[in-house]
Amino acid sequence: MTDTRIQPENEFAEVTAEAPAQVVHRRWVTVTAGINVSGVLWGAGPAALVLLPAPGADARSLDRVALALGEPVVVIDPPGTGRSGGSAGTPKRAARDIVEAVASFAPRARVIAGIGAGGVIALAVALRRAELGTVVLAGTEPGDDVTALREQLPGTTITELAAPGDPGAFAAALTTVRKGN
Repeated sequence: MTDTRIQPENEFAEVTAEAPAQVVHRRWVTVTAGINVSGVLWGAGPAALVLLPAPGADARSLDRVALALGEPVVVIDPPGTGRSGGSAGTPKRAARDIVEAVASFAPRARVIAGIGAGGVIALAVALRRAELGTVVLAGTEPGDDVTALREQLPGTTITELAAPGDPGAFAAALTTVRKGN
């Protein structure tokens, strides 16, 4: 007789094999719009940092950055990406859902970082969640949306970094920004 038991998925098996002490898991929250927003939570304590991947990427694309940070962080799949439901929509629409996810996954977070156009979403989230006093734009192209949102955040520290290349160097830059706040 063949054993047909179904094994539970462990999407983080590769990461935990490399870093067995690392605590990592995925959570979902159902937001007011009725969709599920997914986040990957790294570390054993409350996250002080929220990361948003670039469009076309998902939360798992930042595994190496999260590992290099070595501190609690949450990486959120914006609506329509990764394991989040819904459709991508506009940055402002995505921000409404992500604000609720931040409140659920990282209520103590003070820094949000967005990569590429994820930086526009990060600005829009900071506009709706004043506790996020620092926004990091990594490889975010300047444009009308960025300018308009920046003008609405006069008390927010906004730091621009180059697009992440080396995960360790990007993590070090994020740590420097976070500890400076």
